[in-house]
This record gives sequence, structure tokens and C-alpha cells, in this order.
Amino acid sequence: MDFTDVISSSIDLIKKHQNLIIVKSLTKNFSIPGLRLGYLIANKVLVQKIEFYKAPWTVNSLAIEAGKYLIQHKSDVLPPVKHYKSSTEKFTKKLAEISGIKIHPTKTSYFLIELEKGDSTELKNYLVSEFGILIRDAKNFRGLNSSYIRVATLNEEKNQLLIDALQKWSKLNTL
Repeated sequence: MDFTDVISSSIDLIKKHQNLIIVKSLTKNFSIPGLRLGYLIANKVLVQKIEFYKAPWTVNSLAIEAGKYLIQHKSDVLPPVKHYKSSTEKFTKKLAEISGIKIHPTKTSYFLIELEKGDSTELKNYLVSEFGILIRDAKNFRGLNSSYIRVATLNEEKNQLLIDALQKWSKLNTL
């Protein structure tokens, strides 16, 4: 939800629905997958019930301190998601010009690319070894196969690096 302008917050629904629980992760927003920090929003009575059953030590002290720092300095550490979203259209247009790949529409800075030839694992290995680029192999996403990768819009220089790398990959796969 933090990576799109299409969806609005569900927090106001908590007032209407006493049984609604919203669980948010800070992992993607702050690029901290190892810390597993997040929060829960719900009706006050429901939160109290959940706290009763919660284990006493659910987050270690280092993660708590890191979380405090991230929240206090969020404007300095959050990625420029609004910029990425505005750059996505330009980025996807350039990618769509590469033969052998299909860009799936998106409302976020993340999107799927379908490979017409080749395999997502082969492409991932090629990009890492030749360009130092790591993409998300999407073959384990429900309903997808080894023809799909997921990429994200980054800064212009990194976007161009991926475009150039995919162009070279495409030429290698048309021989």
C-alpha cells in the first residue's frame, strides 16, 4: 500500500468494524528484512485481548532501538517512493522496447516482466554475474512460472543499467 497511490488507508475502518486488525510491516519501507519489525492497529479492546496472549519478548532490544531510530529519522532513511512511482512510467516504456520481454501494467514502483525466451533463474544468474544486478525471480509466486521476474523502479542510473543488461540478455537469447 505504501508503494501505490491507488489504495487508501483502511485505518478508518477500525472504528466501524470491532473485529478488524491491521498488521503493518516496516520491512519493505525501511529495507530491514532481518529485523522483522512491524505494528498492529485495532480496536482498543481487541488490542488489550491480543496483548494478554502475546509472548513477553517478541522483539529483541537491538531491533527495538533500530525501530526507534528509523521512526525518528524516517524522512532521512525512507526511500524516495514518490519519485520511484513517477519514474515507473518512463522506465517501463524503455523496457517495453526490448524484444523478448513483456511488461505487465502496475500501479506501484514494482512490476512483473514476462520473458518470452529464456528462464528467470538463468536471467537472474546472468544479471548478478555480469552486472551485479539482483532481480526477484517470480517463479514461486502463485500462478506464475519461470518466465516471470519482478523488478522495482530505482534511480535513473540503476534503471538504465537494468535496461542495458536486459538488452544484452535479449540479444543473447535471439541468436
